[in-house]
Amino acid sequence: MLRLIKSILRGFGLDTTDLYQRLSAASVISAAKETGRYSLFADMEKIVPDLIDQYTNEFDRTEYERYWKYKLRGLHAFQIKSVLEALDHFSGDGLTIVDIGDSAGTHAEVLKALAPKGKIKDIVSVNLDPGAIDKIKAKGGRAVLGRAEKIHEHGIDADLYTSFEMVEHLIDPIGFFRALATEGQGDRILFSVPYVKRSRFGGYQLRNFDAEIYKDLTPENFHIFELNPEDWEYLVRFAGFKTIHRKIYLQYPRRGLLRLMQPLWKRLDFEGFLIIYAERDTKISELYSGW
Repeated sequence: MLRLIKSILRGFGLDTTDLYQRLSAASVISAAKETGRYSLFADMEKIVPDLIDQYTNEFDRTEYERYWKYKLRGLHAFQIKSVLEALDHFSGDGLTIVDIGDSAGTHAEVLKALAPKGKIKDIVSVNLDPGAIDKIKAKGGRAVLGRAEKIHEHGIDADLYTSFEMVEHLIDPIGFFRALATEGQGDRILFSVPYVKRSRFGGYQLRNFDAEIYKDLTPENFHIFELNPEDWEYLVRFAGFKTIHRKIYLQYPRRGLLRLMQPLWKRLDFEGFLIIYAERDTKISELYSGW
């Protein structure tokens, strides 16, 4: 189907990449309006005007303006709203959030500006990449260089752990959650991962491996496990956390013509992302004798 669509577009002399990116941006905006998150776009843009340094590899400015800034804003709005809702579960103020896998300090800047006054005392970013640490510190953020699986070794007091699109990059996500459950300070974690309906090992890099393109497979650019929502819940339950709630963010609206973008998102990126908010509960993990 995709080949047919591309051949038809080429027949009319249209740039398929340009058209796909513009339609994708439109579908993200439509989805944000449909779910009531669009107002966050403007609020977040005032706080952090440019997201082009979000990852290690910078975007082409033209593609960023046409597509990436909308994709990132849509996802960030979902994540930020989820964190703000999670903070409502805490009765006190002066909380410390540890953001594991943070690569740019964007979430910290936005949360400090949008959270109720006094609710957040500190946000500590943790990343394995020295470049990410330098970037966050240059913005005035607090950052620690280290592996996600070893976060407990840094003695950071936390009330809430957050992690966005990180655990699918880990070789041992069970060990990561297990370490937080048994050694970490915080009792709750909110994390997001790509949403897939069928669990699988490895991401698109493994399925479409090209040695000329992927000369360097790094923890940042390679997915190990892409699991469906139920399997992620079972995994964290086994490791020592019980789900409070989960939500799915779709990158297309449920109504209107742009809902037809669903197969394209599924084929070329992800339909959306899953967020799970969980609290420490080691009843099941303590029964397992193989730790």
